[in-house]
Amino acid sequence: MPQVQINGNDYDVYADVDFADEYLAGDFSRSLTWEALDPDVRPKALVTATRLLQRLTWQAGAAPSTDEPVLEVVAQATALLAADIALKPALGDNASSGSNVKAVGAGSARVEFFAPVVGAILPSAAFALLRGLLGTAPSDLDGIGLDNTAYGSSNGQRSRFDSSDYGRFGDGYGTVDPDERRLY
Repeated sequence: MPQVQINGNDYDVYADVDFADEYLAGDFSRSLTWEALDPDVRPKALVTATRLLQRLTWQAGAAPSTDEPVLEVVAQATALLAADIALKPALGDNASSGSNVKAVGAGSARVEFFAPVVGAILPSAAFALLRGLLGTAPSDLDGIGLDNTAYGSSNGQRSRFDSSDYGRFGDGYGTVDPDERRLY
């Protein structure tokens, strides 16, 4: 089990500093930032990345344990996420890049609307590595997942927020049978 040490305390992580240093050395967009980090900051970024990954919904039902070796892609995603968190610390609290813009205006013109924007659960590079390992987040409404985003859909799911989904493909909830698709 990889560990890092911060202020004399050991923390379990999915990737240690040595792994992250080696892996990120080959990453064109992250290597210089990672190398420039204070050596005391790197372990904190790895702990934050590990904790963020542990909060996600995994297909196996639970996040990988830090008590056993993890798949290399989990360690790689942890290193990428740690570097991204070091660049933008807010990612450690909320990885979503979505927003809910309600009103815009210019001069005397003003438009109000509610259009949730698709947000990602992780930055794209880390998500691409873990895509096949992550599960769908359960809905608070009826237990059907929404593809781990507050607003979004996959080929088999529809958003609960967009009324244009209703009546077009099933009832707007959950998995859609392609044979039941009706276009109006």
